[in-house]
Amino acid sequence: MLKYFQLSLLLWLTTTAIGQRNIVFAEIGGFGGIYSVNYERIFKEDKGLAARIGLASYGKTNAIPTQIVYIIGERNHKLELSAGVSFLTGTIDFGNGTNGFEAIPTAGIKYRYQPQDGGFFFNIGPITLTTFHPVWGGIGLGYVFKT
Repeated sequence: MLKYFQLSLLLWLTTTAIGQRNIVFAEIGGFGGIYSVNYERIFKEDKGLAARIGLASYGKTNAIPTQIVYIIGERNHKLELSAGVSFLTGTIDFGNGTNGFEAIPTAGIKYRYQPQDGGFFFNIGPITLTTFHPVWGGIGLGYVFKT
């Protein structure tokens, strides 16, 4: 049931992204742990402020990474600074296999290729999932919708 909800949410986010300054991308590693599918909305292009939410499901665990992103740079090549929380639900195995809910603080510094006119999106860099993976990384590939 949760997977149908995740798919419905992703389709809704994708359709609302058309005509806006939005990014839809898949991330390997990153704030979802193993992988995630993400939606990012850039609120203030001139100030470089954005918010991101993602979805991931593996086994009996679901992840919802959320981030506030500050983007530095001009043109297509940028620096991305982010902080947020990844929410985990289901069977969470920190050595004891407990069921429930976990909120993991996160932060990252990434290189970001984001074309001004829309198109292919790419980011890569080190992150931290504080209690899960103190040192981790992620690579994202996706699409920037034109404004």
